[in-house]
Amino acid sequence: AQVLEPRAPDGRMDRLREPCRRAVAILFADLEASGELSRRLSSRAYFELIRALTDLIDSVVGAHTGILGKHAGDGASALFLAEDAGGDSAAARSAIEAAREIRDRATALRDSVRVKVGVHWGATLMVGQVSTRGRLEVTAFGDEMNEAARIESAATGGIALASKLLLERLGVNYPRAVVVNH
Repeated sequence: AQVLEPRAPDGRMDRLREPCRRAVAILFADLEASGELSRRLSSRAYFELIRALTDLIDSVVGAHTGILGKHAGDGASALFLAEDAGGDSAAARSAIEAAREIRDRATALRDSVRVKVGVHWGATLMVGQVSTRGRLEVTAFGDEMNEAARIESAATGGIALASKLLLERLGVNYPRAVVVNH
């Protein structure tokens, strides 16, 4: 099987070949009420919605210096490495901006579509490449990944939710950035 290169410019994927500990802002996004939507829409319409959402997430993550982690059904994960963004604060800000943009632009895909988005900070995640059946992916391991998934799960009602740990990386801008959902 041929290995496909993910959409990460500037040799960032090469630097992730060997896993190592990295400071990372983590983003999880998931289509809210996907079961209801899949029953209400035709199979073709639902497929087109998931394709459009996947394209949206991919483009937004890339535009904010993020690296796509994994797609799982109607959701995805992404990593914003501090070393790529120019520091912890910049990585946190990129993740927050991407979260807002994914949430806001998803509503234009179809009436009543809402995406739950959660962002969290991982100071020492093990990040690296994994190749499975011809696909090259970036993955991260650490308790913070599980916590980020729980934050996304709690972000119901079409909101973007950020952890205090991530917001504190913003430094002096922290008090103005507490409300991620505005």
